[in-house]
Amino acid sequence: MLLCDGCGTGWHLYCLQPALSTVPAGTWVCPGWTATGITAAQIEARERRRQEECQQLDGRAIERRFPDPLTLAWREQRGVIRFRSTELPGEVFEATYEGGGTELLSLRQVKAALCPVLPALPERWDLSTAAGLTSGLR
Repeated sequence: MLLCDGCGTGWHLYCLQPALSTVPAGTWVCPGWTATGITAAQIEARERRRQEECQQLDGRAIERRFPDPLTLAWREQRGVIRFRSTELPGEVFEATYEGGGTELLSLRQVKAALCPVLPALPERWDLSTAAGLTSGLR
């Protein structure tokens, strides 16, 4: 069996036209995607971009909301994500939450749970001028 690296569909080697005797090395694109003009190079570029995006998210803070199992009140819990791998589809991040607990998350789930990145604060506020005061209040 061959799996298309573009759409994930499975193909029997002997059903392909022409039939293949061995699994080809590298990225393989099914006849359906090849007919639409999608190439192995395009699939590889997409995967490289996804890998880079995941690596840039490594170490970011996330937040999840969930109903407390005892009180059913909504709770919020912060955590940190670690990038695992994009070798397998699905959950490519592991989240570790404050107070304990971990879970595996997909890129889509991580994007939905990301905490905003706040700008760094200065060590000292200059409040001696109007511009400095305005900046400090912002």
